[in-house]
Amino acid sequence: MENDHQYRREGAKPTDQERTLPTILVVPAYNAETMLSGEYLPRFIRRAIQAKEIEKWARNDTPRWHFLQRRQEYQIPELVLDFRVYYCIDSDAFYENYASSDHHYLGTLDKLYRENVSDRFAFYLARIGLPEPSTSA
Repeated sequence: MENDHQYRREGAKPTDQERTLPTILVVPAYNAETMLSGEYLPRFIRRAIQAKEIEKWARNDTPRWHFLQRRQEYQIPELVLDFRVYYCIDSDAFYENYASSDHHYLGTLDKLYRENVSDRFAFYLARIGLPEPSTSA
């Protein structure tokens, strides 16, 4: 995404499609405290998440969820990424909104951790559901 943004700033032409991203894939990051109370998706999910589940997510033992530690110095709370819910945003619309907004971002992940999140997301999406083997053969 960094290369795409820089290339667009340099004046990419519409014919340069192979060098720019047509869309950007994003996943929501929920505040872990609101997940404990069940308020993180009030229109869809109304159950509180048990503290034991959050502890399991904090170890990243569950493929669906990725836990990000609190960064007190940047006022970033504990966050949980949900790989089941993801959105595809048009790059042009994203950059227009980014340029017109006063709030660009709260924080960023180091490259090593970005790779880890990306790998875990790809692993979650690439899962294959197989039926239980039949014992009566």
